[in-house]
Amino acid sequence: MTRKCVCVSVVVAVLLAASVEANQGVEFSGKMFTMTCPKNGKWFHKGSIIPGSEESTLLRPYDDTAKGLYHCEYGTDSSTVKYYFYVQGRVCDNCFELTPYEMMVAIVVDVLLTLLVMLITYKCSQKRSSAAASHTPKAAAPPRGRGPAVPSPDYEALDPRTSSHGTYSKVNRLGM
Repeated sequence: MTRKCVCVSVVVAVLLAASVEANQGVEFSGKMFTMTCPKNGKWFHKGSIIPGSEESTLLRPYDDTAKGLYHCEYGTDSSTVKYYFYVQGRVCDNCFELTPYEMMVAIVVDVLLTLLVMLITYKCSQKRSSAAASHTPKAAAPPRGRGPAVPSPDYEALDPRTSSHGTYSKVNRLGM
């Protein structure tokens, strides 16, 4: 594999690994937030128990009083496990949370579209060559250090009778 392929493979692998979602955590949706605990248990906010919260998920409206430290307790009396959450965020009616997978898809689509535009631009800007190469041979250059012969034998003198007599003609301006 080339070095570019290896780099692209590593980046894709990292993005896919980052997109694995955990079953626990805090998720905001609109003006509500949901917390998920690994198992069913009791929910606490700032040390006080939240009444009627004996499930693994807790759905609450978010306002200034909802911000802070939460935890859920599950297990037996002899071995109680506490799972902590700190909730702080901004909410609005039309907001939603992007998952890492959605963000990865947006980045990959953006990169692919950029590469497509670059490829189209490259293909359109290449010089077009005709099917039959019409390469005209150049005349031999005079040897260095010497100019052409004073009346060049390659050119014939202009005949004033056959030259143009238009307004912008050199012959006409000189009065010939």
